Amino acid sequence: MGQRFDSLPKNVQKMVKRLADVQREELKVLRAHLPDEEARMRKLIDKGNKVAEELFCTRFAMEELGVCYPDSVDDLVEMGEFFLGEYALERLFAEENGEAYDEDLFYAGAYLKQSADMLADSGYNEFVDAIDDMEDDELDALVNKLLEKAGEEPPKSDGGRIVPLFGDGKDRKQ
Repeated sequence: MGQRFDSLPKNVQKMVKRLADVQREELKVLRAHLPDEEARMRKLIDKGNKVAEELFCTRFAMEELGVCYPDSVDDLVEMGEFFLGEYALERLFAEENGEAYDEDLFYAGAYLKQSADMLADSGYNEFVDAIDDMEDDELDALVNKLLEKAGEEPPKSDGGRIVPLFGDGKDRKQ
C-alpha cells in the first residue's frame, strides 16, 4: 500500500477494502447482465450500506472528517471526496516514483459518492428536512391525518394510570 492509505487507522483501512470489494462486485454483476441482477445488486447494496454505517461510526469519521450520518447526502459526499482525494495524491506519488498503486481508496470513494447520488435521487433528505422543519402541532396533525387514512384513530389517553413496578403499591392511584 501507499503512504496515504497506510496513514489511515487500521480499522478504517479494513472498511475501505471491504467497501472497495463491494463496489468491484457490483461492477461484475452489472457487466454480467444476469437474470437475477436486481436481487444480487440489492444484496450488495445492503452489504455496502452496512460497511458504510460502520465506517461512519469510527473515531476517524467523527473526529477527523466531522461526519457521522451515513444517511446524509452531504456526509456521504464529504467522505467519498476525501477518499478520492487521497487516492489521487497516492496515485501521483506512486507514478512519480515508478511504484504500483492500489485502487481501494478510489473504489471506496466512488461507492460513497454513488450512494450519495442515489440517496439524493430518492428524495429522502428532503422528506427528513421537511419533517425536521415542522412544529410539533403540525407534525401531530400530519400523523393523525395519516392514521385516519389508514383506518386507525390516534391513541386516546387513559388518564395516566400508574402501574407499580416493584409491588410496593405506593405509586397506586387512589
